[in-house]
Amino acid sequence: MPTTPTIVPWRKAEALTRCHLYWFGAKAFPLGQGELEWTTKIVLALDKILSEQFNLTAFFVVAYSYVNEDNADRFVELTTRALPQVGLRRNPGESVPRMTRAQVQEIADGKKTFDPREFMEIYLMRLVNPNLELYLRNLWGKGESLVVFVPRQPGAKLPPMPKVKLFEDDPFMKDFDPAKMLEAAASYRHPSLKASKELLAGDLAEDPTVSKLEFVLPRLNTQFYFAQPENIVKTFMELFPVQILESPGDKGIVLAAKHNLDATLKDLTERFPWPGAGGEHQ
Repeated sequence: MPTTPTIVPWRKAEALTRCHLYWFGAKAFPLGQGELEWTTKIVLALDKILSEQFNLTAFFVVAYSYVNEDNADRFVELTTRALPQVGLRRNPGESVPRMTRAQVQEIADGKKTFDPREFMEIYLMRLVNPNLELYLRNLWGKGESLVVFVPRQPGAKLPPMPKVKLFEDDPFMKDFDPAKMLEAAASYRHPSLKASKELLAGDLAEDPTVSKLEFVLPRLNTQFYFAQPENIVKTFMELFPVQILESPGDKGIVLAAKHNLDATLKDLTERFPWPGAGGEHQ
């Protein structure tokens, strides 16, 4: 995409008017250790800023295609305790891959090897229990995750809750705040999630599989923001005012925002100096 080197390492698509689009190049996925540490710090700091200045809250999303033989056990451990919510990634009008009877027969006859990733790559998982840092430390950097920010919904603030001793010795659950977990449960009904289905998969409303999914996100990469109709992009930016995504297709990290974040990103890169593509922190 045509860019201007606005804030090193970020480059901005200055000609794009439907949103503010930033990108920086990564040497490869998985990210190098320096890139991984730096982007984690940036996302966590940005989460705090967006919460305080724009009243936004973060949803961490990971693709099912993240899973492989090497990380399956850890993935299951993380996601099952995070109260996952299943969604779809799909651009408007895109077909949903399904296994045909002919393909089933080919597999049964040994003519074709069954690869579940061929059919699972369209599915996403939002980790509902709020622990952004834990998810970034464990799942970020592989090219399969994104963080979307949504308007915080008004609700009754829960009083302080005592620490649950049952969780003290659990290496995973000890990281969760029970009060925040209860508040997060309400996010299942966040209006941006339902509206995303209507925007991106309204034509599949009667589909028996898609109708049961909780949200739909587009195949996020820089082309989505340029190539999709302007009304689709602008409506999507209202539902999810900020998105940070790993994009192997763009060979880097993409940040899209409804608001101009030039000053914010400049401040963050001054606080956390860029280590260089694939580099290590000094």
